[in-house]
Amino acid sequence: MGTCGTDTSSFLGKFPFFQFPRIPGHELGVEVVAVADDVVGVQVGDRCSIEPYLHNPTSKPSLDGRTNCCPDLEVIGEPLKLDIVLADSTPDTSF
Repeated sequence: MGTCGTDTSSFLGKFPFFQFPRIPGHELGVEVVAVADDVVGVQVGDRCSIEPYLHNPTSKPSLDGRTNCCPDLEVIGEPLKLDIVLADSTPDTSF
C-alpha cells in the first residue's frame, strides 16, 4: 500500500488542520468482494480504484459537472470526518 503526498505531509505535521488521532489514506485500490443484484459492469474479483470525493449530486456545481466545487464535498481519509482507507475495517458509507 502506498500513500500520497497529502498523507505523508499530514503525518509530518505540514498541515495544521490535520489532527491526530487520524487514520490517513484517500487514494486506494480495492478488490470487489460482493456486488448487489442490480449492479452492472462490476463483478466479484474486479480490481478498481476509488473516487475519494463524496459530493451532493443535486448541488448546482455537481449538476454542472464541477463536483470538486460542491459545497457539501467531503473527502475519504482527508482531515475531515472519514477515517476509512487505512483502517482495520470500514464503516457503512451507504447513502
